[in-house]
Amino acid sequence: MQVTIELKKDQVLMNEGDPSDLLYLLHSGELAVYKYDKVSKSHNVIGYIEPGEMVGEMSFLDNLPRSATIKAKTDCILRMMNRKDFEKILTTQDPFVHNLVLTLSDRLRKANKKIHF
Repeated sequence: MQVTIELKKDQVLMNEGDPSDLLYLLHSGELAVYKYDKVSKSHNVIGYIEPGEMVGEMSFLDNLPRSATIKAKTDCILRMMNRKDFEKILTTQDPFVHNLVLTLSDRLRKANKKIHF
């Protein structure tokens, strides 16, 4: 079951390192993606999420901590799905699809770690 949530400008949706059990779809507004830089000890914007894009999918799929902090650049409306409901959907799919999703998530996480900010 999906739930609609609203974020106000500058409100944080998730923090880098947080546990993950929710997946989001941005319906309206814009989100900023931040990564913490250990050298400068600051959060740097590395990208933006626009309507129609998923949010938090990597951590949601591989069950590892959130890889970035997500903050509302504008007022936003998102659809949210919890892990239990997502797993119900996955059980109706061929195991090949589930394994493909996990493999792609793992490769994306490894590629993100190679990026230096």
